[in-house]
Formats: sequence, structure tokens, C-alpha cells
Amino acid sequence: MIERVLNAPINIYFDTTPIGRIMNRFSKDLQQIETMFNYSVGGLYVATYLLISIVVIAIWVVPWVAIIFPVMLICVIVLYKLAIDATKEVSRIESVSKSPLLAFLSETISGSSTIRAF
Repeated sequence: MIERVLNAPINIYFDTTPIGRIMNRFSKDLQQIETMFNYSVGGLYVATYLLISIVVIAIWVVPWVAIIFPVMLICVIVLYKLAIDATKEVSRIESVSKSPLLAFLSETISGSSTIRAF
């Protein structure tokens, strides 16, 4: 993302995109990387091992579960994709609604010397 921002044409991207939106995006990405990534990876490992052990034990105890499992897996994948699309849309709306406030604060701080002069 940083490469795209740095290589973006100045007259198209930076004139049309508010500073608050750019700052909001970068700060949100860094916050997620710093705080949530480690916990997410650890939870992923635990959930994966737990899922594998449950499936193996279920198939060992009741063999016909092996026939139903692929159908259930397909249903879960479809529902997951729908949920991810909805989550992305909600995240986009949140970011767009927060950007004007961040732009206002950024412009106020950058223009504080002018405000003090008057």
C-alpha cells in the first residue's frame, strides 16, 4: 500500500483524496499489525489443531461423517466469503466516515501558526 501511495500521481491522487483518509488508513493498518496479528496467528494455530483433532476423532468413531464433512466444508466456505465481503464494506464505511474528522484535525494542526498569528 505504501508503494502505491508513493507512486501515485500527485495531481490525481493527493488532490482528490483528503489527508485524513490517507492518515486513517495507514494508522489503522499499523495498529492492526502491532496489536492483533500475534494474537490472530496464535488463535489460528489453536483452532486448526483443534479442528483437525475433532474431525479425525469424529471420522474414527462414526465413519459416515466422512461423507457429510465435505458438504459442510463447502457451506462454511461460502458463508465465510459472504461474511468477509460484508465486513470489508462495513470497514470501508467506518473509514470514510472517520476521515473528515481526521482531515479537520490535521489541517487545524498544520494551520495553527496562522491561527495564532490572528
